[in-house]
Amino acid sequence: MSLANPIRQDVEHALREMGLGRRIRASVPVGSGCINNGLRIDTETGSSFFLKWNADAPVQMFEVEAAGLTALREARVRVSEPLAWGGSDGAPSWLLLEYITPGATRGDSDERLGRGLAALRDREAQETFGWYHDNWIGALPQGNARSSA
Repeated sequence: MSLANPIRQDVEHALREMGLGRRIRASVPVGSGCINNGLRIDTETGSSFFLKWNADAPVQMFEVEAAGLTALREARVRVSEPLAWGGSDGAPSWLLLEYITPGATRGDSDERLGRGLAALRDREAQETFGWYHDNWIGALPQGNARSSA
């Protein structure tokens, strides 16, 4: 799977802006779920990143996903760091992430995940549930209005 323009141009621009490289040297297909495309991209500097995109997704989908990943990272859940996102005017929406090399889980991985999710909950108002923005589960919209129940 090759990376077509204008995504390539947008991502290379974002990489330059962040000082992480000037151009994409190679791309390798990586599974990313049922509705998005995914690639590991390698730059001429030797850095690798994970890129996901969807020609039919609104740009807000990846913007809100980036916010959710940031919240998980702040709660010390090990997820990829969101670096940049974009897409508009008919161009596919995309999200550039830190690339984490797949590896074996540790024996306490489930417990650490549970503690991280609990810490995320502790950061929010204790008397309400929800999120500041609606998001998506796959292609389906998910309402996240604050609620006490």
